[in-house]
Amino acid sequence: MISKLTKEKELGIGNISASKKHLDCDCQVHWHEFYEMEYVLEGEGTCSINEQTYPLHNGTLFFMTPVDLHSVKTDDSTVINIMFSTDMVSPDILSPYTAIGAPKAIEINEEDATFIESILFEIIKSQKNAKLCSTLMSALLIKLENYLTVSKRDIHHTISQKMCFFIINHFREKITLSDVANAVGITPVYASKIFKEQTQIGFKEYLNNLRFEYAKKLLNESELTVQQICDNCGFEDYPNFIRRFKNRFNMSPTKYKKTYFEKNDCN
Repeated sequence: MISKLTKEKELGIGNISASKKHLDCDCQVHWHEFYEMEYVLEGEGTCSINEQTYPLHNGTLFFMTPVDLHSVKTDDSTVINIMFSTDMVSPDILSPYTAIGAPKAIEINEEDATFIESILFEIIKSQKNAKLCSTLMSALLIKLENYLTVSKRDIHHTISQKMCFFIINHFREKITLSDVANAVGITPVYASKIFKEQTQIGFKEYLNNLRFEYAKKLLNESELTVQQICDNCGFEDYPNFIRRFKNRFNMSPTKYKKTYFEKNDCN
């Protein structure tokens, strides 16, 4: 059954948990309320993120957000694992990693590997020093921006990234365009204009797409009830969720789940 890792349990009273780990496991699908990076020092295996499988090997860095379902399979690997909350770095630095098209698996080249690994080990040693650790995390993410397929282009693009970042971190809550606008310090009218200009869709459509796609992930990979999935995806009204799911996918959530498993059982 899919598991949920909470900030309270994994991060405790701090905003980060960093460690070097040996993996010899088949880690089942899970998701969490925070962000996670996993850098492979040695070993081989696979990492599945949102039903896409990536090879796990030396020099690969995986980046997971609160909307990503993921699992790991490996017989013998050593990794550096960092779990952190949004409070650890500024939205300006973190938001490019939640943008549409941002990669989940990054192959670090040899030239950068020594520098990146040194920062990662320093983060492990410094995680009790919040100020230093925040600076190190910021430096790491800024360095990794060179590997992103999505880059900062202009002020409107940067603002839209921040809005998407806020939505990803709060889509399970009851949020409005005004909430998003307030988070980035602009008016709702201006926020609506920029968001549609940059994403080609409106705020409500983007939020609905995010919620429904996440609901599909949970239907495909979890044993949660449809009611639990409705609650975990930010839909407050269960009957309304069922009706809108049928309208969007031409079948009920229950039928969608059954169809998915029947299809995979045949493969």
